[in-house]
Amino acid sequence: MINTLIIAYTPNGQAVPDAQAEELVKTWVKEDNGQIHEVSTENVCIAARTLVKEKEIEFNKVQFLFQGMVLKPDVNGRLAEWPDGFCDFTDNWLMRIL
Repeated sequence: MINTLIIAYTPNGQAVPDAQAEELVKTWVKEDNGQIHEVSTENVCIAARTLVKEKEIEFNKVQFLFQGMVLKPDVNGRLAEWPDGFCDFTDNWLMRIL
């Protein structure tokens, strides 16, 4: 059982291909080395939230760091607050298309 998976969403983090995001999160859960995982791509955060929703990760065992804030998902992988700039590139592009 993991202590807490901490994923920091930051411009200088690791860029992760979409096809590898979910497996990477699962690997981090298995390794449980207490490391803060810095990523620059929103797919990792979405994959982690999905795994919470699917009960592969306990909701209280995941947190996201963003600009000094700690964001914790609920049992459905949802976040109570969504600060500007946090994992919103895709949504912003889609809004521009619409």
